[in-house]
Amino acid sequence: MRKLNICIIILSFICYYNKTFSQTTVSGGNVSGTWTLAGSPYLINGSIQIPNGQTLTIEPGVTVNFQGHYKFYVQGRVLAIGTISDTITFTASDTTTGWKGIRFDNTPTTNDSSKFVYCKVQYGKASGSGEDVKGGAFYFYFSKALISNCLISNNFSQTSNGAGAGIYCYFSNPTISNNIIKKNVSDTYGGGIYSRGNISPIITNNVIINNFADDYGGGIYCEYNSEAKVINNNIGKNYSSHGGGLYCEMSTPKIANNTFSENSSDWGGAIFSYSSSAIIANNIINNNYAEYDGGGIICCCGSSLIVNNNSLYNNFANHGGAIYCYSNIQGGSSAFELNGNFYTGTYQNNLDSDPLFTSPTTESGTSYDGTTADWSLQDSSPCINAGTPDTTGLNLPSIDIAGNPRVSNGRIDIGAYENLGTSISNSIINNSINIYPNPNNGNFLLFIENNESKNFDLQIYDITGQIIFSKNYENKTVLAENIDISQFGSGVYSINISCGSESFHKNIVVLK
Repeated sequence: MRKLNICIIILSFICYYNKTFSQTTVSGGNVSGTWTLAGSPYLINGSIQIPNGQTLTIEPGVTVNFQGHYKFYVQGRVLAIGTISDTITFTASDTTTGWKGIRFDNTPTTNDSSKFVYCKVQYGKASGSGEDVKGGAFYFYFSKALISNCLISNNFSQTSNGAGAGIYCYFSNPTISNNIIKKNVSDTYGGGIYSRGNISPIITNNVIINNFADDYGGGIYCEYNSEAKVINNNIGKNYSSHGGGLYCEMSTPKIANNTFSENSSDWGGAIFSYSSSAIIANNIINNNYAEYDGGGIICCCGSSLIVNNNSLYNNFANHGGAIYCYSNIQGGSSAFELNGNFYTGTYQNNLDSDPLFTSPTTESGTSYDGTTADWSLQDSSPCINAGTPDTTGLNLPSIDIAGNPRVSNGRIDIGAYENLGTSISNSIINNSINIYPNPNNGNFLLFIENNESKNFDLQIYDITGQIIFSKNYENKTVLAENIDISQFGSGVYSINISCGSESFHKNIVVLK
């Protein structure tokens, strides 16, 4: 029996040794075929390229580790499709030197779509000259690409005229959805995402947070006829001197159902428009800060904005806490300010009363965390059914930021949330519903305190509206429950708590 145990131990050690130390060295040049988990990590010792007409498939769980400042060219097709539990990682062995990112540069338009799903892309560094200074993690001059459920973080474009530290789109229309894009740094344009040219990339359901661009567009930058569709994103805590959350120049983006919170800048805390014709509709714009003008929005130099059905709340600037305008604008709020008396647009149907959010921040500016507040509307809110009667041309999605039908009771509500007449009342929750921390890593505490015993139903939804967690609680006066949804990965989730015919909902952000 003792000999048998020793053999088992030795065999287990051999299996562990083989699994831990398997690796594949790639010297550079053309690559295709399949990179398997068994061959991971793949150590890249030179720039690599997928040739036109060929495909590289990367299995879930694979790590691609660049040993120097090398490029990953895609002239063919790449399928990097991981899973929630087995992400694919693109990284650098030397995080200071980094690598040159994944580059679709004049990729033939006849090629099939490339896909990056459940991937981590980090420490890409765009530097040098020409186009090499653009696109830290991804460079797209090719439209047929999907980036979904990925973490894109700690990427850089580090030289003058650097652009798109996270993602750079040039005359291309990739779909960018359900990602976390954070801590990317550009010396000039577009810390998180850069979009340029006659294009309309789809940017939806992402968390775009803590990105930096020295000059323009901390979170997102759109220029020269970009028609980017920026919908249902959480854009927060980004910085740039012009447009902390988003900067648009000579472009026509559609900006709807987003939350802009705690972005900061010198001019235009949340949004800066320069000679653009953007549609800005049904957004929550809160607790943003500008050192000089436009805590929420600034528009100048021939901008002709349509600003409809937005809630601007607790933003701060020396001039124009909500909106500062040099030009034509439709919409606005009581904190609307003009540079001189040159405003000739339409200012109508705006409210200066308390919007009665469910649980907003208490003061103005970035010192108050707008990402954890609840910006849904109480049943008595004056914003309910107060939006524009005709939403034609606004390109609004059919659902609100929480996944509810966008028009209820015949007319759209002001803001990113549509009230369905089911907000929880003080008779149900006398003091508090607390979720801590938020953002979190998938593990959080749900705390409910009430004056009498109640039955509660809890559901947690992912961004597609699927229930990922459900539980019933009976006869609870105080509920303190540790909840773990970490297996479902990073993203924005909606928590719904119901008691009888009434309910409460709140978004949480999971960062991993």
